[in-house]
Amino acid sequence: MKATRFRRSAFTDLVKQAVKVNQSGAKLGDARPPRKTLVVPSDLENCLKKDEQAWGHWEKFNYTHKKEYVEWITDAKQDETRKRRIAQALEMIREGVGKEDKHKV
Repeated sequence: MKATRFRRSAFTDLVKQAVKVNQSGAKLGDARPPRKTLVVPSDLENCLKKDEQAWGHWEKFNYTHKKEYVEWITDAKQDETRKRRIAQALEMIREGVGKEDKHKV
């Protein structure tokens, strides 16, 4: 019986806290942490800037598309793999294709 009272008390406390937060005017956007700044590897950025068409597409990509490319390139363990992925990424970006777009039907 004590456990039930404790759970009710804890629940009641949480509801009271929620009411206070709601009355304070807090919005969901206020609670969401800011998005991390995407750090683009300098070798990828330099490669993209040399190609006007690729750079234009890169600038138009949303955060998620850019993040997919950056993670794919930075996950490479060997330098040769990284260079190959940058070359592949340049071709795909030049065409305006997101990293995972090739899997879409």
